[in-house]
Amino acid sequence: MINKSFLNTVENINKLFISLSNLVNSPVDFTKIEWLDSSGNIIDVNVPSLGYIQNELKRIDENIKRLMGLENASFIKNADGTVSKIISYDLEKSLTPPTSLPFNSKFSIKNNLFFENFLNPMLVVKFDVSNFATINTNKFIVRRVILDIDTDTKKSYFNAFLLNRTDINPDEYETDLIDNGINYTFDDNTFEITPTVHKYYGDFDVINISDVEMNVNEVIIKKKKYVLNTLKYSNALNVLPNSESIKINDLVRYKNSIFKIVNVFKDENAIILDRISGYDIIPVGANVLHIYNGDLVTQYLEVPVNKDEYQIIFIKPVDKIFNVTTNKWSNGVAFYSGDLVPDFDTVSSSLNEFYRNYVLDFGKVFNGITKEDFIPAYLGIKPDAPNLNPDDFKVVQINAHKNNDALIDEIKNKISEKIKIQTELDNIKNTLEQKKLTLFTNSNLTAEERNNLNKEIQNLTKEYNVKFTNYASIVSNLSLMKQSNPDLFESPKYRIRGFFEIPKAKKSPNTRDQEVIQFIIEYRYLNKNKSSVQTQQFNFRKIDGQVITASFSNWNVIKSPIRKKVYDEKLGIFVWDTEKVEDPNVVNINQLDIPISKNESVEIRIKSISEAGYPFNPLESDYSNIITIDFPDELIQDNGISNLLENIDKELTIANLRKELDGLGLSTHLSKSTFIGDKYFAHDSNQIASGFFNNAGNQISLYDKTLEMQSQIELLTSLLEKSKVYPFITIIEENG
Repeated sequence: MINKSFLNTVENINKLFISLSNLVNSPVDFTKIEWLDSSGNIIDVNVPSLGYIQNELKRIDENIKRLMGLENASFIKNADGTVSKIISYDLEKSLTPPTSLPFNSKFSIKNNLFFENFLNPMLVVKFDVSNFATINTNKFIVRRVILDIDTDTKKSYFNAFLLNRTDINPDEYETDLIDNGINYTFDDNTFEITPTVHKYYGDFDVINISDVEMNVNEVIIKKKKYVLNTLKYSNALNVLPNSESIKINDLVRYKNSIFKIVNVFKDENAIILDRISGYDIIPVGANVLHIYNGDLVTQYLEVPVNKDEYQIIFIKPVDKIFNVTTNKWSNGVAFYSGDLVPDFDTVSSSLNEFYRNYVLDFGKVFNGITKEDFIPAYLGIKPDAPNLNPDDFKVVQINAHKNNDALIDEIKNKISEKIKIQTELDNIKNTLEQKKLTLFTNSNLTAEERNNLNKEIQNLTKEYNVKFTNYASIVSNLSLMKQSNPDLFESPKYRIRGFFEIPKAKKSPNTRDQEVIQFIIEYRYLNKNKSSVQTQQFNFRKIDGQVITASFSNWNVIKSPIRKKVYDEKLGIFVWDTEKVEDPNVVNINQLDIPISKNESVEIRIKSISEAGYPFNPLESDYSNIITIDFPDELIQDNGISNLLENIDKELTIANLRKELDGLGLSTHLSKSTFIGDKYFAHDSNQIASGFFNNAGNQISLYDKTLEMQSQIELLTSLLEKSKVYPFITIIEENG
């Protein structure tokens, strides 16, 4: 009996032969054949036609040819008819620069808020982009939306609806900001992600290569077995080296070819590989194979920030091969930079605090330079010198404010009164001298006349003392006024003062108008004959011993104030302010103030200083014309107070001494003294005690005693003349 399965096989063979004609000549890609299985069931089998097989072989052959001749890129045709582009990437070869660049002679602008890059240390926020970064994506476009939060209402909105959100829709946030009156600025920059390394690394020596047979799906195939020096490689996240072992499905690289490990022989340190890409043939040698597992250490996108910034950050990746990016931004992250906390050890609790304590902000310097709008010296044009007119200047007294006219009048009145009393004292003194002279020299005076003269002398002496007391009081008051008002006795101070016109700004094709901002003022003194003071010469010795004779310039140099700058809100920069010559509270750069004294003349010359090169190397003009200013004759005068009170302190000393001596009786003594001829008589005999006393015990004056003795002598003389007796007088000297 014939086996049923045999019959089915025969039937299948017959159907196959019948179908061969269709397979060869069919215009379609596949032909359906009915096939009987072992149970006799009919199975439809789609068999590719010969034409289809030929077309596929042709396509594959063309693709292989394209790939073999690949330099930069090529298109290959897939089985489904679609086309794919293959990019050539040399794992060892570096990029070559372009030979030329196209240029269209146009320029554009974009926001450039670059000052965050000038912080030291730089302040950054990190975004983990490991899930977005690929081998073809190593940079991102970052849009920082800087918000102008200048009111509490705006701040409250930010804190309530934006702060610390990570899901801000890039298509809707601008409308929300505008609705809440929040202005904002875009700061777009491209940043590369932080350089990273492959998570796994290691090199392998190929010691031996041999052929082995392997059974793959019941098919015996030959493969190469590579004996290595080790099966160990390292993990970048593990501090211990060689912490990993080669395993199936690991990747290794040789030059530009990638291989997958399909078998591992641990006891032999051997592996079997399948080629993934490339055509390089692995040789025996040192460091031939390299681990090539694609995992990378975490990659971060670091975005610079600054203090006190309210911002929203969006990113989108850039394909480095095609240099294209997506049309849509990522969802945004909103935060206030001042509240960020450090991810390192520091005593600062926030970014703002760390900024204040440790960050050196060069951006402030550059921002200040930008706002100041400096013009460098090499772009400057020499300024014009001012034109000086001597009629625009005059000599003025600068300390006239110290003159107190009321006080001066009071002092002059007291001085007049003092002089009047001095005259009266002199007259009384002369009268006293005449009275005393009469008293001492007139022998014909009777006793009554002598008494009258003495009374007159006493009255005159009393009058003299009263007036002298008044005199001393006035002198004391004048001395006190002098001490209390020293300003009255200062010499007048004079200055040459006036204004001159500021030269006009210089026009430049390279910069804005260049203004004059300061002046160098030079002056020297001349004597009354308009001749300069003789130049003095000095010798000094150089380090090599050479003696140099130097002439000392008589020119004195001063600089005017710097012209002030004001901030122009419209331009966003500082501009030079206009001088306010009408305002007495403003010191202008074009005003002159030079000291001068009586009988002097002053020569003056001036240079202009340009803003170009300021403050390091400003341009200067030539000297102006020289003018001469003379001290005017009408100012050579004085209020006279200094001369009038020059000796007042001496007079006060004499008056005080006179008071002390009067207390000792000097006035009484002097009132009885006189000169007779060239001889001085301190007292008359009536004022000298004789040393004798009367019966009442009172001292007898020398005059009375002398008068008594004279009476006795006259009596004795009369008696002797009557008795004709002549006395014999013997005088015994002191020595016996």
